[in-house]
Amino acid sequence: MVVDGWGVSIKVNRGHLAISDGLGPHRRERRIPKVERELRRIVVLNAKGSITFDAVNWCEAVGIQLIYTNGDGKPVLATTARSEDARLRRSQAFAGAGGPYEETGLHIVKEILRRKLSGQAANLRQMGHEKAALEVEQCSREIENAPTVDLCRSWEGSAASVYWGAWVGTVSVPWLAGDAEKIPAHWQVYVSRASLTSGKARGATDPVNAMLNYCYRLAEIECILACQAVGLDPQFGFLHLDRDSRNSLALDLLEVVRPEIERYVLELVGEVGNDPRDFHRNDFLENSEGQCRILAPLTHELAEQTVKWARTLAPVVEEFAAILAHAAGGSFRIGKPTQDKILMREPANGNRARKSNPRNGVSKKSPTVERKQVLTAPKTVCEVVPPELWELVSAVLPKPKQTNKADQRLSKQGVLAGAICTEILGIPGRHLPATIADRKTVRTHLRLWKADGTWNALLPIVTEHPSVKALAGEQAEPGNRIRKPHSDPESPPASGRPDPTGEPRTALTEALRAGDRRQAPGRLTRTAVLTATRTRTADRRS
Repeated sequence: MVVDGWGVSIKVNRGHLAISDGLGPHRRERRIPKVERELRRIVVLNAKGSITFDAVNWCEAVGIQLIYTNGDGKPVLATTARSEDARLRRSQAFAGAGGPYEETGLHIVKEILRRKLSGQAANLRQMGHEKAALEVEQCSREIENAPTVDLCRSWEGSAASVYWGAWVGTVSVPWLAGDAEKIPAHWQVYVSRASLTSGKARGATDPVNAMLNYCYRLAEIECILACQAVGLDPQFGFLHLDRDSRNSLALDLLEVVRPEIERYVLELVGEVGNDPRDFHRNDFLENSEGQCRILAPLTHELAEQTVKWARTLAPVVEEFAAILAHAAGGSFRIGKPTQDKILMREPANGNRARKSNPRNGVSKKSPTVERKQVLTAPKTVCEVVPPELWELVSAVLPKPKQTNKADQRLSKQGVLAGAICTEILGIPGRHLPATIADRKTVRTHLRLWKADGTWNALLPIVTEHPSVKALAGEQAEPGNRIRKPHSDPESPPASGRPDPTGEPRTALTEALRAGDRRQAPGRLTRTAVLTATRTRTADRRS
């Protein structure tokens, strides 16, 4: 989950984690219960606001990692579950240069560079640079035979020159029509991995390097969290030299996921794959120093990839921790991030996964209507139920109870709009906008309407109305139409509510449907109709 904007508030409210963020009128209000088990990261991107100690403790107790980054993507705050064993960290320190386990450190460096260079060679082949890929693989073979870490660094630098040289002049950003003429000239095509102002990799001056640096920063956070999860110190590295305020081991692990990050950026710009992203000039900003900055919503898209990189890092950091423990000849307590089933599995629809489980039996498809997945939820009631549709369905809906004042004040138009969103448009109840209706109220009325046959009477009217078809995307895709209810001889008639006496539709049901109970024979009230229905259901069960 990504949080950004001004006036951000993260606090605990009635046992839920309440998050408020956004800019200006575009605000978001989200509530996370403690039973949430799909969320693993909350990434706060250079936001202005406040967070309470209760919220930090809540995230730690539930197992959600909270990360706060500044404008450059540098981690300012990161919480994680730690595995503490001083013996493992002592072994890690001994594996550095000049230590008794120096050979173990050299083995880890070679394994890191082998994974990195093999991934970069695969990227070059997908870009069509076979010759450059062969040169990178040759450097990888030289590293395997290198006797020292310094020589490994030298061959890694040679491979980097070949790798980034293949990007120059071939990688470009696909801008929207009209934006290519409004951007700086050096944004058109990739010219160098180094910044044009400082000559270093940091302080990117073009969009491609800006996205790479931003993703590297986010991945560095995941490397720090992975080190802490298994009990390693993120500052005791083997490939990167020790410096003040540098997480050397985290940067070592970052080399493992660099090819995956670079492949992701290549896919965004269309150099690899067939689904490039259309970039707008407002996705980036050039500051007074000539540096290129990334803006929302592109920052959200990049931050959402962090879980994939954590999934790649988990088995690697576990392997390195086991190697260090074996070098010390001890049985140390090592964290197991790979045993986190939610972290390691690919994201999927939880309900679909549960129904597909053979132990849960064969899932039954709804016999009434096929739900359409709508990506953008309507914001107002009139968008879903316009006045002309409301006039058609108002006669079918049951009248409010005279003794229930809350039922009389309730907007049935909003409830119907919520029912259409959840049952026909396929919008999850938790994503139902509060401006339409409360999801609990919608769920309660749906249960009553389905029990007395009102919903079956509403479906033919609602599903054929042009406004609902437009929301479901039928106007854009004429061949993909909402399925009408199945014809079932035992199901109640689709034109109205069922007659509890089992008799065909007569003036009784027509009068009840019109709401005029005085014209019904014997002045049969709705309470009597429901009582007769319950009695017949009880007789069938007995």
